[in-house]
Amino acid sequence: MKNIILIVISVSVVIGLSVLVFMNLPENEDISTQDTTVSPTRNQELDNVVLEDDEELEMEQDIMKEDMEEVDNSTKSNQNSTFTMNEVSSHNSKDDCYLVIRDNVYDVSSFIDSHPGGAEKIIEKCGQEVTGIFAQIHSNRAWDLLVDYKIGTITN
Repeated sequence: MKNIILIVISVSVVIGLSVLVFMNLPENEDISTQDTTVSPTRNQELDNVVLEDDEELEMEQDIMKEDMEEVDNSTKSNQNSTFTMNEVSSHNSKDDCYLVIRDNVYDVSSFIDSHPGGAEKIIEKCGQEVTGIFAQIHSNRAWDLLVDYKIGTITN
């Protein structure tokens, strides 16, 4: 995900620079007939634009990296939480729905409305251990999606 974001930013910078170059052409000028020699002053201007854009890009990348680390850290800390079944059972509504699958606790509240089998199928199981039913009817893709909703494990 981080690589995709960096690629999108890099492409945006290249497009932005291209626009800057073409915006400085006189109106109605055919670029195929344009003199391709560039004065040293113009080169310096372009170098400064690139430098500023590079610095902005680096700053944006640093900010994004910090944000991603915060998300990673909060996700990791949440995944290390432990719950009793009694605690899980109190999360039994559409807006606050925990499921236990293979001793892992998942907060699927934000997924309920997107469930392909319908919201009711999940809502009726909120706050419960559902490994058996989940394993019977869900694909590998569904198992893969669970990772995003894991908030901890069950303790005895």
